[in-house]
Amino acid sequence: MKHIRVGRLRIMLATFLLPVLLSALPSSAVGLAHADNGAYLNEVQSTVRVRMNENQAMRLGSAACQTLRKGPDGQITDQSRAEAAQAVARTSRSVGVNRNDGLDRGNAMRLTVAAEHHLC
Repeated sequence: MKHIRVGRLRIMLATFLLPVLLSALPSSAVGLAHADNGAYLNEVQSTVRVRMNENQAMRLGSAACQTLRKGPDGQITDQSRAEAAQAVARTSRSVGVNRNDGLDRGNAMRLTVAAEHHLC
């Protein structure tokens, strides 16, 4: 009888406890890689040499992240970085940065790097 009870305990642990433990893993992993808007905005403010408000900076960061992850298997590549900087430059004009003149290549790349560091 003891062996049966131990067997039932093992089955119960495998049936109920294991899925609970496994479901906790992805949520803890998500906590490790999360967006840090404050750090992103600080880096943009200290490196990008064009004035913009927080809303504009966040929209540009979002545009950068959408394009950055277009590499193979969602990986960031040199090509996706270059494409993201171009997307940021295009988007900067549409959101009114620098009186609708947008960002030059260097500032677009600095903003893209900040987005990669803190948002994506």
